[in-house]
Amino acid sequence: MNIKNNLTASRRRAALGALLLLAALAPPRMAAFDFGTAQTFGENFREAQSSNHKKLSWDKAGKSMKAPPPVSATYIYDTTPADASAATQNTFAVSQTDTLTVRVTFAAGTPRSSIGIYLIDPADERNGLLALYNVDNDGGDDVIRFVSNAMPATGGAGGVDKAEKYKSPGIAPDETGTLVLTYGIDAENKGVMTLRMLNGAGVEAHSASHTVKAFRNPLAPVAVGLRVSAQNGRGAWLLKSFEAAAGPAR
Repeated sequence: MNIKNNLTASRRRAALGALLLLAALAPPRMAAFDFGTAQTFGENFREAQSSNHKKLSWDKAGKSMKAPPPVSATYIYDTTPADASAATQNTFAVSQTDTLTVRVTFAAGTPRSSIGIYLIDPADERNGLLALYNVDNDGGDDVIRFVSNAMPATGGAGGVDKAEKYKSPGIAPDETGTLVLTYGIDAENKGVMTLRMLNGAGVEAHSASHTVKAFRNPLAPVAVGLRVSAQNGRGAWLLKSFEAAAGPAR
């Protein structure tokens, strides 16, 4: 009997078991959804707030989630939506070596409609950051806004830290665009948000960055939420896909 080899094998199994346990306990590194079925959204997003008793509903023809205007609603990425306790929250680790990237594909049919991405404090969903994009906000201007005192639990936008206006071309009403938010921690230990809008051809239309200086310590880890605002008008507001992934900073 080879005692040494048996001990080595036992140690390897113990080490593997420990790694699997750590992986199970660690925050998730990636989430990706399109909305090809009616169940996908409801199984992965928890409603935090909605106005006018209106909610996103599944659009079978477009394989997307449709917002009935006028409506403002907030949904938090949560794979156990019936349980809002901290123990079941989906959070993403962010550090100087790991950056979070969130991608949301959507179309807003009416000017002044918007899509926002919340970065939420898991300890208190009343606190968070917000990166917001308005489509055709004022006669052709698209607007990017950054907020450090947002209130995700109630859908609050808070006070704007920074706003950038962009003349056309941005994305037009009804055009499918992809909003990309990256969030990381810089060398000064401050959170940095960068928001990019890609047009229907996948080309960057607008981008802006903001360093969050409101906190002594950067917000990390974070939960992720969506803030939908659909204005009355000629077109529909459609959510087509959602991705969130944490990985090595570039």
